[in-house]
Amino acid sequence: MKKISLSLREAIDTALVIIGVTIIALRVLSIADSGNDMVVVAVGIMMIYLGVWGLGTHLLPSRRIFSHLRAEVDDFLSLVRKLNAHSVNGESALVDETKAEMREAIEQMATAAGVTD
Repeated sequence: MKKISLSLREAIDTALVIIGVTIIALRVLSIADSGNDMVVVAVGIMMIYLGVWGLGTHLLPSRRIFSHLRAEVDDFLSLVRKLNAHSVNGESALVDETKAEMREAIEQMATAAGVTD
């Protein structure tokens, strides 16, 4: 059996959805009629909304500790897009230039690897 592992962010989001559904279900299934039914249901819907849209992700700080490497990888991906565009357009001189830039970017990634913020 595969073990399910939730991060704290995922656990918060899942809990909000479950609590929201529970609030709505209990209010709908409740026989007692109070004047605040719509308020209770609205609170339940808001809990579901916050869970689905990832409140836990927005409340907790980022776990990234290798932001320089991340920036280098993002730059490399832009070079990949650039290489593809030049290749599609048949611009062989620009393809060679971009390949040289990519080699340099790989060296920069190797330098940034393992370095924390």
